[in-house]
Parts: sequence; C-alpha cells; structure tokens
Amino acid sequence: AARRATEDAAVDAAVPPEDATSRDVRADLRSDAPSARVPRVGELVIDEVLVNPTGDDLGREWIEIANLGADWLDLSGLYLANASVDLPVAAGSIAPGALRLLGQSVDPTKNGAAPVEVAYGTKLILNNADGQVSICVGTCASGVVLERVSWGTLGDSTTGHALVIDPGTRQICTASAPFGTAGSFGTPGAPNPPCGPNVDAGATADVSVAD
Repeated sequence: AARRATEDAAVDAAVPPEDATSRDVRADLRSDAPSARVPRVGELVIDEVLVNPTGDDLGREWIEIANLGADWLDLSGLYLANASVDLPVAAGSIAPGALRLLGQSVDPTKNGAAPVEVAYGTKLILNNADGQVSICVGTCASGVVLERVSWGTLGDSTTGHALVIDPGTRQICTASAPFGTAGSFGTPGAPNPPCGPNVDAGATADVSVAD
C-alpha cells in the first residue's frame, strides 16, 4: 500500500493541474493501468473541434480525439500542430472506443465549461480561415501524422459551433447542441450525433503518414 501511495504521488507530481486534472487521465498514467501501445494511422482520430467559440476565443478552443481501435493506446508521445506550431501534449492512455478532450485550458471558468481533460495552452491557436490541426506520434514535422483536419474560411453561421468530423466519410458538419456556459455548441466529452445535411464537402479530414 505504501508503494502504491508513493507511485500515485509521483504521478500527481508529474502531472500538474493545468496540464491534466482528470482523474481518468491520472489513473491511465499509473502502473496498474492496462498496457497500451503506440497508435497506428486510422486508430486515433480527431472527431470534433471548436475552432471559433462564441465570444472570446482565448482559452475556449478544444480538440476531441477518439480511439477507434480495439486496444488501449499510449498517448504519452502525442503531439498537436497547426500550420506553424508543433507541441507535445502527453495525455496518458486511452481505452478502446473512448474519447479524450484536449483544450487550451482545463479551467471551466476560462474554457466555457467544456470538460477538458488535458490542457495544451494558448500557444496553439486554431485559425478561422484556412486552418488545420494535426495529431501525431512524435513531432508532426518529423513523426507519424495520424490525422490532419483542415477547413476553409468559416462563415458567421459557424461562430460558436464545433466542427464535427463524420466517422464514416470524414467530412465535416457543424454541431447544433448547446453546451457549457459561453453560448457555444458541441458535444465535448460525449459521442457526436451523426452529421445531417449540413455537411461541408469542402472541408475534410485527411489521414496521412509523414515522410
């Protein structure tokens, strides 16, 4: 018991509150969590992104990822990137079929009450016009790009609405369910409803492997 308490304390010390406050994420990092392996292309995907929150964007952007595989996946080497910023976002491990919400802040008073589990800070910002975001194993510049989601110029009708990536077609539609306290729409931390007729055929999620 003393050894377990020491291990738990070491994990808590290694994961400061601003980086990961979720009890689930902390549990995934402990020695008794199920064994996990590095994600392969097609297993870990981006399934929802809040690019342009209602009101002030700073601290309120988030990216939801999903494990579509049959195994636990190790996210300790996960990186996020836009067109100019490439940064590490260690996120423990993720169960088969589970979601993990990554965001600029874990503080609900700053992020519009989104249930963000792992914070990546405000250095990475999602552009409203011709933007993109990638998830990678290792740096996105030289590692394995698991998925890249890109979009054109987002109009006024998408303000406050998360972009939902259809699991079958990987095309993008806009969320319509309200959440949180800041007037935005999406299903952060929960399964997405299927995309309806508002799919934007010009915005797609591209799966690729870096050279």
